[in-house]
Amino acid sequence: MSEQTKFKLLSSTYSSERSKPLGKKYAPIWNMGTLKERRRLYFDMTSALFGEQEELRVLIRRDKVRRRGMEAAS
Repeated sequence: MSEQTKFKLLSSTYSSERSKPLGKKYAPIWNMGTLKERRRLYFDMTSALFGEQEELRVLIRRDKVRRRGMEAAS
């Protein structure tokens, strides 16, 4: 799913007339759309989070290795 599609899905969930905002500024995402849409959106959000976490882990690991190399060289 492309970024544009995600944005459309998200923006359509907030402007959807199917559900009222429940006294909050924004209604929760999982309160709208069909079950299939909600599952897809939830999966996209969680998988994106895990992807970012993995990227961070890789960067931290590289940084640690680089620092060890610098310490050994000095």
